[in-house]
Amino acid sequence: MLKLNRRNIDINQFLTQGYENISIDCYFAKKVAGEGFDEYEKNYTNTIVSIRNIKDALSREITAERLVYKQYGLKELGALEILCDARYTEWFRKAVKIVIDNMEYEVYSDGVGNSPMIQARPFNMIRVTITKKGDRV
Repeated sequence: MLKLNRRNIDINQFLTQGYENISIDCYFAKKVAGEGFDEYEKNYTNTIVSIRNIKDALSREITAERLVYKQYGLKELGALEILCDARYTEWFRKAVKIVIDNMEYEVYSDGVGNSPMIQARPFNMIRVTITKKGDRV
């Protein structure tokens, strides 16, 4: 995943310690006025437009205690921490749902004023916190 020269291989091993390689499908949608559309309520429905795949990403599970400690919010189970290339930042911002191994996730956005938990990391990487869809406390 990281394109480093030979002397930085130890840094690569240190940064990826405890993570496993995964493949991520990001689903993008378009708002459409559906059958029961009301102009005043603006109840649009999302229609999946395209699916993009991130082939080389790293992930590890986040425990509930760590979520509370880092003040990401109270979640039961199923939060993941993803490390990937920074060029995928907009994909995570705009994705309606994220699928990893047939499990649906969403980018965590409750803890910090509804802005996604995407943090810049060294070596042109980002760290994204995602949670299972529907797991709200």
